[in-house]
Amino acid sequence: MAVIVLHVDGQDYSLPGDNYEKLSSPDLERLLQQSRETALSFELELKRRNLGGEYYEKLRTQAENLRVTKCLDGKTTNLVNNASKVLRAKQTKRHPLIYQSFLRNIQSQCGSAVAFLCAACFGTERINRLTVQKRIDLTKVIITNSESLQFDVLDELVIKHDWPLEDEVQPE
Repeated sequence: MAVIVLHVDGQDYSLPGDNYEKLSSPDLERLLQQSRETALSFELELKRRNLGGEYYEKLRTQAENLRVTKCLDGKTTNLVNNASKVLRAKQTKRHPLIYQSFLRNIQSQCGSAVAFLCAACFGTERINRLTVQKRIDLTKVIITNSESLQFDVLDELVIKHDWPLEDEVQPE
């Protein structure tokens, strides 16, 4: 059985079920906030694992491959070039618009390098096959783990492949 123990001012409190009468209201509010953050962290980790099999792990593998090879292969170059065009042009059709929105969201929250990595990993079709909720969940996982996906070679590839900067991306 798993037990969560919270330590406040020298006292341990087991969740759930301990008597919290000795806690001040501000301490209880702090514990509640920490518990919510912990629950959210657990939820994100489960989503990462659920998505990870097919999407997030593919992204991490692609990141590692690019870190080692420092270049794109033919298929990946095509994916990046297509994504770059999608980001720069006004989209009117549903599938490119969904893909553009996904990449724009990643780029605005995680930066060009992570958006470039997503483009190198996921094409329009792959992102469009996801339900709206799965796309949102994937976006949350990428944002949460973006620091672990960034490395210097990605920044070099962004420049080498003329990836659009924030001001070159079509607005919504």
